[in-house]
Amino acid sequence: MYNYPMKKILIAVSSLVIFSACHDKRDRYAKPVIPLGGGIGGNYSIVVFPRLHDTGVIARIFIKYASNTAPSDTNSYDMAKTSVTATGKEPQVHFDSLYTGTYFIRAIYGAAYADTIIAIDSKAPAETDAYLHLK
Repeated sequence: MYNYPMKKILIAVSSLVIFSACHDKRDRYAKPVIPLGGGIGGNYSIVVFPRLHDTGVIARIFIKYASNTAPSDTNSYDMAKTSVTATGKEPQVHFDSLYTGTYFIRAIYGAAYADTIIAIDSKAPAETDAYLHLK
C-alpha cells in the first residue's frame, strides 16, 4: 500500500525544487542602472591621475558628459586637458564644477590608453580621484 502522507510530502518537495530551479536568477545579478546626465555648473570635481608602469605621466585626458561608452573619436569628447605636475605631486588633471551624472574618461599617452566610467550622485564626495593605469 501507498503511504499517502509521505506521497503528499514528496509531491510538495518536488514541486518546490522544480519551481525554484526555474526561477530566473538574472535579476539577482543585474548591474544597477547608472543615471546619465552631468555637465559643467555643479559642485563636484574629478581628479585624474594617469599612470604608466606605476609612474605618473603627462597624458592627454578626455571627458564625455552623460556617457558610459567611449565616443567614436577624440573629437566627440566634451573636454580635453593635458595633465600637469604640481610641485611635489604626480601629474594630474582636474575637471571641476561638475553636476551629478555619469562621465566617461579616457587617458592617452602615445599608443597607451586607459578608460574609466565615473558616476557621481548626490552622496558622492565633492572630489573624486581616478587613477588610470595606461596599457
